[in-house]
Amino acid sequence: MASELHDTVVQRTATALLLLESDGLQPAGSSQAVLEARETLREGLVETRQLLHGLASPASTESLSETLRSQAETAGAEYSVHGTERPVSDPVFHALQRIVQESLLNAHKHAGATCTRVELAFSDDAVTVKISDNGAGFRPGNTEGFGIRAMSWRADNLGGTIVINSAPGQGASVEAELPLSDEGEPQR
Repeated sequence: MASELHDTVVQRTATALLLLESDGLQPAGSSQAVLEARETLREGLVETRQLLHGLASPASTESLSETLRSQAETAGAEYSVHGTERPVSDPVFHALQRIVQESLLNAHKHAGATCTRVELAFSDDAVTVKISDNGAGFRPGNTEGFGIRAMSWRADNLGGTIVINSAPGQGASVEAELPLSDEGEPQR
């Protein structure tokens, strides 16, 4: 799978990025849309290469709390853990990592948040992550983006729940609760 992604998605993305960068060499320079497209492609290329590295390399030995702390710190978000960390299955680990990633990206890119917070909580049978921000907010029913649908699908697919609260001008919060483990799944 890693080879296929590299030979298709990564190569095509890199080609598109080169074409857009050549537009910047024109005497008039690049339009704002071209500049945004270049930045989006750069981010996508980095993320895809990181994903490929994960597919081709042994799984990370970091715990869920270490991984989410790293994501929060990279995004400049506050981070806290409540309860005693417990092992989670690989699918739960991956889902929560992606939900946090998408939420932090949305807070930065779409909401213009100046303060974000990631809270991880463990109970006897579930793990919860809450990402909140002070950004522009939105009407949860009025979103057409793939990100929120993907977060909901990840939680639903693992028997969990996701609750998104927001209103224009009021910031947003995304809270996902997933069962700690599936029987037979590797734990970390």
